[in-house]
Amino acid sequence: MKDKKQKLPKRFKKKWIKALRSGKYKQGVDFLYDSANESMCCLGVAELICGNSLEILDQVNMPRELESDSKVPKCLVQQDYIYPEEKYLTIPGKLANFNDSGKSFKSIASYIERYL
Repeated sequence: MKDKKQKLPKRFKKKWIKALRSGKYKQGVDFLYDSANESMCCLGVAELICGNSLEILDQVNMPRELESDSKVPKCLVQQDYIYPEEKYLTIPGKLANFNDSGKSFKSIASYIERYL
C-alpha cells in the first residue's frame, strides 16, 4: 500500500507524535473516542490535541464524519477510506487500520514520524 505524497504540517505532526508516545491516552478501536471505556483511536488523539472536545468525538468513526467540526489537517479528513482507482488506503484509512488491527500508539507515531 502506497501513500499519496501528502505531508502533515510540522507543528501538528510533532505535537501528535508526542501525544501518541506520551502514554496519556488509552488506546481503543472503532471510534475516535469511546466514552464507555474512555479509549481513543490515534485519529481521535489528533482531533483532541487540535482542540476538539471528547463529547464531539464520542462514538464517531472517522474525522470526515465530523464534517465542519473536524479540526485536524485536511489530509486526515478525506471522504474515502480507499482511492478506488488506485486500490490503496488513504492516510486516515491506513492509520485507522493500523490502530484497529492492534498496532500500538508508539508504533503508529513512528510511522507518522517516518512517512508523513
